[in-house]
Amino acid sequence: MWVLWMSVAQAEPERSVGVLLGASSADQSVAVTGRLRWPSGWQLGLRGRGARVTTGFVDGYDVDGTHLSLVAGLTVPLVRLDGVRVDLEVDAGVQRLAPSAGSAIEEPGVGLVADVSPMVTLPVGGTSAVRVGWMNVLHQQISPSVALDAQGALVRLEGVWGVSEDLQLTLAGSTGGVFGFGGDGGKYLLGATAGLRFVPSAARTFTNH
Repeated sequence: MWVLWMSVAQAEPERSVGVLLGASSADQSVAVTGRLRWPSGWQLGLRGRGARVTTGFVDGYDVDGTHLSLVAGLTVPLVRLDGVRVDLEVDAGVQRLAPSAGSAIEEPGVGLVADVSPMVTLPVGGTSAVRVGWMNVLHQQISPSVALDAQGALVRLEGVWGVSEDLQLTLAGSTGGVFGFGGDGGKYLLGATAGLRFVPSAARTFTNH
């Protein structure tokens, strides 16, 4: 483990920043992302996201409102074979849902986020990739009460295209079911995002090596 950590620490990571626009059956969102990626495949990331929620839950009450989250991510490379990669993505962070005025409950819901995603990356040509996997969702509300906010699984499908030496286009979709609050928070989710990622001088190889 020490040898592995030293090899990661001594290598120079590639840096990227991006913006994502999203829409789903529950919200419309914008997110800003940053990521460090080492040649070995290890990655560290940070994502700040804001959303206008049309279907959300605080203490089991169905509300609309404003959702904010800050999530850190770690990608662990598991398998690399002829350009094909299998990674484990682990995300953890905090979130806050502020209900609109006049909602059944007006206290904001504050919680913790933990998502784990096994993902397979398949290279397409030399500049693009398709990624497929699933996300295991576990969100815990800690205020105004302690309760299970969401638990379930979403299928993920993503595409990444290196459109220039410095810029990538990303498209992603997810679908699945989650439940929470003793059954009061259950819902089927369907969503998509589109984004641009700035990867200085490495956008055409960032997804595949």
